[in-house]
Amino acid sequence: MTPVCAALEQALDAEMFRGRALGMARALNTRLRSPARIGVFDTSGQGTCRPLTARIGGAHLLPDMGLLPPTDLRFGAQDGYHARMPDGSCEAGKGQVPGQVLDRHPLLVQVQRPCDGLRDRSLLVIETDETDGPQGHVAALAWLLARTDLLVWLAPAFSAFERWIWDGVADKIETPAFLMRHDSLFSQGTQAGSLCPEGFEAAFGLGPKAPCAQGEDPFAGMLAAVDAVIDAARAHDLQAARLFLARHGVSDAPRAEPAARSAAALSGTATGGVGDTELQIDLGRLLNAVRRVAEDLRAALLDTRAVDGALDTALLWQMEDGFTRLAERADASVRLQEDLPQLHATFEDARDLATLLRIEGGAAQVVTLSRTLGQLRFELEAGLAA
Repeated sequence: MTPVCAALEQALDAEMFRGRALGMARALNTRLRSPARIGVFDTSGQGTCRPLTARIGGAHLLPDMGLLPPTDLRFGAQDGYHARMPDGSCEAGKGQVPGQVLDRHPLLVQVQRPCDGLRDRSLLVIETDETDGPQGHVAALAWLLARTDLLVWLAPAFSAFERWIWDGVADKIETPAFLMRHDSLFSQGTQAGSLCPEGFEAAFGLGPKAPCAQGEDPFAGMLAAVDAVIDAARAHDLQAARLFLARHGVSDAPRAEPAARSAAALSGTATGGVGDTELQIDLGRLLNAVRRVAEDLRAALLDTRAVDGALDTALLWQMEDGFTRLAERADASVRLQEDLPQLHATFEDARDLATLLRIEGGAAQVVTLSRTLGQLRFELEAGLAA
């Protein structure tokens, strides 16, 4: 555990945070402790996801009985599985998933393995074939992208059909994506930038031309590129946690005693008052901006055209944008920074929290940010009334 992670956990145990800062601290802690989520989308028709998951997970996950069901592979103390069935029932057990469970066509199979390769990353695998149809492929890829941090697409030759699938989701995501192709244009295990479609970080070969030498890993180049992206993202998360701790008076090293924070500072009514006309004007403008963000959110909630998780995703993007604009407006007020620094910091915390919760996704995160918006409005109204 890094000093930053240890300091954050100790600060949480010491109950050093309140309100939005507590939500931000918990989100950061969860992010730092969670493995990177890699999505594997296999349209190769050759079961390429099986050797790839075996390469990472240390063994083949499921019996070779045709198309692989959606599979969630993660670290566990012992081999085991949990299968969710179409009728709502579940099957769980130790060891490998039995063939009779797969015969029931589970909606999702969660597999645990005690493998070091899964300690800092998990895999969510979807394998498709022509029976899924065009819209089925797009829906499957969108579902996968919404639940992972990074995508690996295993494709035969990235044909016009697969380009059409990618175009259906490419403009809606920010997930780093890598492509592995099965065709004669690629040497096995090598990278070819000129044949990398737009929107992918890199493309790698897994075809018959110039195969890897005996014992050489054809996935090594791609996995090295994936690990580089994961390492960069973790470094970014650690820096975000370090800045958050510094903002709240916590050093990178664990501390025995939590830093004292006054009730006045926490409430946004620090010494200095709001009697000054310029400060009152700035607070009034901020309050109006908060109300506009709330009105825009209310209008979006009334939009019934979005279905499934699309509305939650759209709302989280909209809320992140709104909290960013509010933080920028707070930054523009010199009087707010000088006279009410803790209140100014709450806008920065809210912006950072919105970014983290947008990454996490889901209806619960929308509720949390809605409450955060209401708390900002309450603190501004209290400041104006003081």
